[in-house]
Amino acid sequence: MINRFIATNAVVRAVDHMPAAPVSITVSNAFVSVQNLGPDMGRSLPVALGFELLSGGRGTVAGNITPAPLAAELRVDVKALFFRIGQPYVQDILRLKLKNGTVSVNGDAKLSLNDTNAFEASYLGDIQVNNVEVNEETDLPFASVGEVKIDDLEIDWPMDDFKVKSVFVNEPAAHLYLREDGAANVEEMVPASITEQI
Repeated sequence: MINRFIATNAVVRAVDHMPAAPVSITVSNAFVSVQNLGPDMGRSLPVALGFELLSGGRGTVAGNITPAPLAAELRVDVKALFFRIGQPYVQDILRLKLKNGTVSVNGDAKLSLNDTNAFEASYLGDIQVNNVEVNEETDLPFASVGEVKIDDLEIDWPMDDFKVKSVFVNEPAAHLYLREDGAANVEEMVPASITEQI
């Protein structure tokens, strides 16, 4: 048995070419710690990992994982993850640009496989979004919000319901325009290829 395995200062670079514009993600200063490694797959393993993203944000995950049958109870703490990293995924669906904004997550997550080997998951915790700015493709402002706080979000997967203690929104703003032809800018947000499928 290995009482404790530790890896530090790891760097991981990944590129996703599936969106129209490739998404490049660089993880730095990553670490992972696993205890009680051995042949007993039913043993609960204390784990901890952390990371920083070159694009902005950092996070830690700590708790216990059982390899077989797969089960995990984890504390998740993600701070100031920069929204803009997801811009290519948004642009494939909506004609919008994520100009600014961060998301932070703090809560408890549970993962497991059920009797049919399907994933089940749950999350209980808080989510905070700050300084979000969304522009149109022409760089005209479209929407923004200073702060969104979601307290005690309780959600399960497969999702059949969710509960929230409170939602606080500060400084929301929307910018609506009428074009010269009378069309509103919101009508142009969704590409025709998407609306035809609805």
